[in-house]
Amino acid sequence: MATLIYSQYTDESHTALCSYFGVAFDPEHFPQNPESFPNQCVIASDDPLYIAYYNSYPWWVTEWWIKPGE
Repeated sequence: MATLIYSQYTDESHTALCSYFGVAFDPEHFPQNPESFPNQCVIASDDPLYIAYYNSYPWWVTEWWIKPGE
C-alpha cells in the first residue's frame, strides 16, 4: 500500500513536483502556510510524479524520504 505524502506542485498545471514535506498524517490539513507554499498537495508514494521527483535527487538527499511505492 502506498504512503500519502505532503508535497507541492510547481504551478497550477500540476504536472511536476517541487517540494517534499513528509508523510501526510492528516491529508485534510497542510503543514505549510498556503500563501508561502502555493499548490500544496497530498500525493501517493507510487504516483509517477512523486517517483520522478524522488529519482531526480541523489541517494544522500532522499535517504530519509519515503521510497516510491512504500
